[in-house]
Amino acid sequence: MIIDSHCHLDYEPLISDINKIISNAKKNNVTNLLTIGTSLESSKKVLEIVEKYDNVYGAIGIHPNSTTNNLSDLNELVDIKKKSKKIIAFGETGLDY
Repeated sequence: MIIDSHCHLDYEPLISDINKIISNAKKNNVTNLLTIGTSLESSKKVLEIVEKYDNVYGAIGIHPNSTTNNLSDLNELVDIKKKSKKIIAFGETGLDY
């Protein structure tokens, strides 16, 4: 079993061709993917993606370089987490020097 533990399926050019990306992963024995949100908007897209694809799970969060500007988004991130059991982590929350 191979798991991609950190990808950004909501980023271009991946999101524009996501069906092909998911298909190619399966063809190459990647059984599951963990896509990571980096902002509130990105995390909302992650929720949409994980609900559409059985083998994709999500982490939501705010990128460390943006935390001082977006602390008010934290409550909304918690609400996103509550919407899906496939959101399995809070990510992009560490120190990124």
